[in-house]
Amino acid sequence: MTPSNPQNQLLFVYGTLKRGYGLNPIINKSGETFIDECTTIKDYTMYHAGYPVVSSEPRHPVKGELYEVNPNVFGELDRIEGGYDRVLVEVQDTEGTIHEAWMYLGVKWRSNMARYAPRDGVYVWSRDEKLED
Repeated sequence: MTPSNPQNQLLFVYGTLKRGYGLNPIINKSGETFIDECTTIKDYTMYHAGYPVVSSEPRHPVKGELYEVNPNVFGELDRIEGGYDRVLVEVQDTEGTIHEAWMYLGVKWRSNMARYAPRDGVYVWSRDEKLED
């Protein structure tokens, strides 16, 4: 998908930036547009730190939401997501189309944190998500 405004970029979110969660207003206050639910092409690991943290360790795909955003929103998001790196990833939408989008990847996290349990082989985060035994 090409953003409707050529200056806009795509952002894939999987945790508290999703619709209905506390940080979502940050990506909606500048008129950002929800595109679709998507799943990462590559596998990652989702850890619990009181909120989800995705690391590059390959275990399962991650399901989240795709937004078209004005690049100005990244200044605030980068500050809020300080323990993360913003990286380009490939995600697939519900129609099967693959998009390149920015995602926040937790690179400074310890692997001794509890991992979320995948649902049907995919990490899908919500407030009541279960942790692995």
